[in-house]
Amino acid sequence: MSKLVALVVLVAAAGLAPAIAQSPADRYNADCGSVVPGSDQARSCAARREQLQASRPNC
Repeated sequence: MSKLVALVVLVAAAGLAPAIAQSPADRYNADCGSVVPGSDQARSCAARREQLQASRPNC
């Protein structure tokens, strides 16, 4: 029975890992998906967008 509980805990922890380890682009989308144009947050998001685009490799 304790092995079953350990397995359930392990599977639950593994399910949370992708949500914790987000890429910078995922964090940008979550933070800047809907902001008020012209606000401080919109300006901050524009700067972050430029940084993300500059850091992407040119393929």
